Amino acid sequence: MLPHSVDIRSGLDGLPLVTAVFDLTAEQIGACVHAARAVRAIRYQHAELSADDVVSMREITSLVDELTEHQAYEATIRLAVSVARLGVLRGALEEFAAAEGIEREGDAEARRFVYAMVDDVCDIHAEALRAALEGSAPVV
Repeated sequence: MLPHSVDIRSGLDGLPLVTAVFDLTAEQIGACVHAARAVRAIRYQHAELSADDVVSMREITSLVDELTEHQAYEATIRLAVSVARLGVLRGALEEFAAAEGIEREGDAEARRFVYAMVDDVCDIHAEALRAALEGSAPVV
């Protein structure tokens, strides 16, 4: 399991703000970037996109941009993400891990890291989602 914490605080509107915090190595970040880019390329390759597709594509592009910035450090980083952003990462990792078909350059290397962390990311997302729905942080 990736070492992590789920932090919760009240926003200005009184609603809970939940943040999942965990560390990723440079290799894990690279695998996440590769997976998210591959999923984005496959998922949105068709010519016509609905409004929902555009919003979803923007979310995954934003995630790719953020992780690419962290990738430049070539070091382990502490990632603090919202439940929604973690859900985007989770979806990309799951879709990439389940993908079958044409192997692109870099897929095999990235898949090795994705397989190793996808279940942990899913568990962290579920924990953060529960905290957001219950309005309290989990007891560790």
